Amino acid sequence: MNVEHCIGDIDKVTRQTNFLALNAAIEAERAGAAGAAFRVIAGEVRDLSKSTKDLAENIRAQIGSVVSGVRKGHAMLKEVATVDMSKNISAKDRLNELIGAMHSKLLLAELRRQHEP
Repeated sequence: MNVEHCIGDIDKVTRQTNFLALNAAIEAERAGAAGAAFRVIAGEVRDLSKSTKDLAENIRAQIGSVVSGVRKGHAMLKEVATVDMSKNISAKDRLNELIGAMHSKLLLAELRRQHEP
């Protein structure tokens, strides 16, 4: 079951809860004074329905942000994957060769200096 389906289920429960709260409020009004406690419960159920709806909207927005971020990341990775790194690798290899050659010349010069009379 995917997340979007779960949020759809939350929306469905929210609508049903809101409908139950409305029916409870109607029945409480019909009962008059005897339905006062039931009226309070109906209000609480309505508040719960609103909180659930707000939560579902918040989750939906956050999932949208995550999806957007994943899409942007995928596009960036795709772009990076198409970059030709062969020139950079060749330059690095050439630089390593030059540093190695310089190091060898310095060592050779030091050895010569040590063996000079």
